[in-house]
Amino acid sequence: MTPGAAARPLFHLISPLRPLRPRVTLATSDPPKVEGS
Repeated sequence: MTPGAAARPLFHLISPLRPLRPRVTLATSDPPKVEGS
């Protein structure tokens, strides 16, 4: 099971919540990017 495969379902759940910043899920470690949303 690759991380990407496990992340796909997460993107589908988060995409409607954050359509403008889908990369926030990958950059959860970066506070500045999360605040940008």
